[in-house]
Amino acid sequence: QLNDTFYIALHDAFVKPNANITLTFELSRIPNLQSSDITITWEMEEQGEWKIIATKESANQLWMNSAPQLIKNSPMTTTLKFPQQVPSPSTVNGETRYWIRARITQGLYGQASTIRKYAIYNEVAIVDSVANDNKTISIVGTASDFFKVGDIIRLVWLENNNEKREEYKIQSLSNNQLNLETLITNPQAKAKS
Repeated sequence: QLNDTFYIALHDAFVKPNANITLTFELSRIPNLQSSDITITWEMEEQGEWKIIATKESANQLWMNSAPQLIKNSPMTTTLKFPQQVPSPSTVNGETRYWIRARITQGLYGQASTIRKYAIYNEVAIVDSVANDNKTISIVGTASDFFKVGDIIRLVWLENNNEKREEYKIQSLSNNQLNLETLITNPQAKAKS
């Protein structure tokens, strides 16, 4: 999604004045859902600030012969050239190296992100009723406030002082009702302490 970032650490021995470094990327799969405006910006940190790597030769700036957009033509190759004055190493996640990064500055791969109203593991929906086959559940409130199609839910109940758990996948939802797919797991009954 927008602003997702991939970091690459360069080995110190490769980083020298006027040195050329060739990077080759081979995508494990070609993204087929990226937006038409996808833009990958390549940057290197210098004096605590991430600066865009130039895409043409500059006397004082790291540059590359073409900025790979990581969307097609796999494998792809680009060459980085360091300037006469090499920037200092930077620190990412506590590791000091020569870092470059590729960042999505426009568009996205795949689907746009969604924001869930409730944190899936921290919220509890109050069940109003459960059908005998456990395939239809009615809850108090609006189902779409708590759940999305494809969510996995776990039913937990007591039966003869034993705790039972079963997991289902939500097939569809409407108003206050969930319709569940085939049982995902059926853990054995666990004695309640």
